[in-house]
Amino acid sequence: MTQTVDRSVSAVADREPVDYLARAKAVARIVEQEADAIERDATITRPVYEALAEAELFWTLVPTEFGGGGLGIVQALEVIEEISRADASTGWALMANSFSTGHRRPIYINSAVAVCG
Repeated sequence: MTQTVDRSVSAVADREPVDYLARAKAVARIVEQEADAIERDATITRPVYEALAEAELFWTLVPTEFGGGGLGIVQALEVIEEISRADASTGWALMANSFSTGHRRPIYINSAVAVCG
């Protein structure tokens, strides 16, 4: 089931820069602890999903003006690499999710132009 996260754009725009690599390293410890269950059940566990979401790693490629991390592709891949070290399948899932969200960057920009004129 798809869940929607309410992320206030103004709150994100006003915050200090985020070290997503440091966040990924912290999440990687949880991923490592859950790796056997991930392998056994062939799915990301709830604690891993929650850690990834709380660290905002799914939205690293979304522009900051739309509530995302605003990372470039190289920095986003460094984050994914860190998670992949802990568990390759979790890293792949993070990559697939963050890229499918982040590659919509032109849509975000065009939507803003259409709405704001």
